[in-house]
Amino acid sequence: MNLAAVQKILQEGTIINTRLDSGNAWYQNIVYKVNGKKVTIALLDSYIRNFVMSGSSMVLKYSSEYFEYLFEGSVADIVPKRPSFVTIQVCKAAELINTRAFPRYELNLPVYINSFNSEGPSFCITTNISLGGMAFKSRNSFDIGDEADVEIILPSNATIPLKGRIIRKSLKSNPSEYSMQFIEMDESNSNLLSECFALEEEKWINMKAIYMKEIKSKIK
Repeated sequence: MNLAAVQKILQEGTIINTRLDSGNAWYQNIVYKVNGKKVTIALLDSYIRNFVMSGSSMVLKYSSEYFEYLFEGSVADIVPKRPSFVTIQVCKAAELINTRAFPRYELNLPVYINSFNSEGPSFCITTNISLGGMAFKSRNSFDIGDEADVEIILPSNATIPLKGRIIRKSLKSNPSEYSMQFIEMDESNSNLLSECFALEEEKWINMKAIYMKEIKSKIK
């Protein structure tokens, strides 16, 4: 994919997901400015905790209805004083077909998973979630094909019970990473999860307005 796509796809005010190569968590962010192959975004506290430095590798991800775009690069500039920002020099771009039936949200939610092959529920944390499934981390072991009773705890403290099946596992990290497909969830709980996603979208629309107002006078 040609790097000229950086300016075509990542526009000022675009909400994206970002990941430092030193970690494996995705964080939502706002595009402040695009200048050629350089993309300026908000400097989040999570980056500081993961020791972002000039030269640190970073991945930017933007998803549309049909495609997912990944932009890989390195940190070229960091301005920690508010309004704070980080600039990434993009060196690689890729376009992937988005085959997901439902939009995915990068939410960290507590979850209890009780596999039918286990002796009791395991505490896990989601790394992303949709109406069709979720990715999560756990220090407990699950096997591909395992079916389980699941209880998701929402930010509102409401709980969503459902049944799921493990469809992917990766032991490269600690805790281990898994993907689960939801196989049984009633309509009321599906609506409750949709409301959670709607609130997350509204939160980022509001944050976008605040961030863009704060940054415009500094980097224009």
